[in-house]
Amino acid sequence: MPITFQAKIDERDLFRFNMRHTYTSFVGIVSIVAAILIFAIAIAMHERLGTENVVLYCVVGALFLIYTPISLKMRTKAVMAMDSPLAHPITYTLQEDGIAIKTEVTATTTDTDAFLPYDLVYRVLLTRDYLLIYSGRKNAYIIPRHCVDGNLEEILSVFRSKLKPYQLSI
Repeated sequence: MPITFQAKIDERDLFRFNMRHTYTSFVGIVSIVAAILIFAIAIAMHERLGTENVVLYCVVGALFLIYTPISLKMRTKAVMAMDSPLAHPITYTLQEDGIAIKTEVTATTTDTDAFLPYDLVYRVLLTRDYLLIYSGRKNAYIIPRHCVDGNLEEILSVFRSKLKPYQLSI
């Protein structure tokens, strides 16, 4: 039954995951709504506010929209620039009792092993581009879909048999 596959994520994959996670959370939604409200106030009250204040409102609204993506991009670059486990290929093995995860930290050190039992899997999400295995509300193993295309149905059948239906979004 063991199914083994390897995944390597790059900066773009990590950035897209962080953007998805941020903008599907309360903070991301509030930042978009706040920007829209600021733009609406600037447009509706442009005569009373004056040109300078309308421009100021628009700048503040734009900051609400661009601060989060820029900070996430910088954080992603910093994480990938470090010698973190995410910068190296990760080997996943779906076993009978859980997922064995093996990461090569650096070329000079030994491999790092982890094990995630199926009862500790928070959620499995399949998107157009990724298979996400959440180990908690905020943390997920990001597996680009092209890395598992040949084994995708086998992997999903293992998750269907080992997890409860509310843990699956596939």
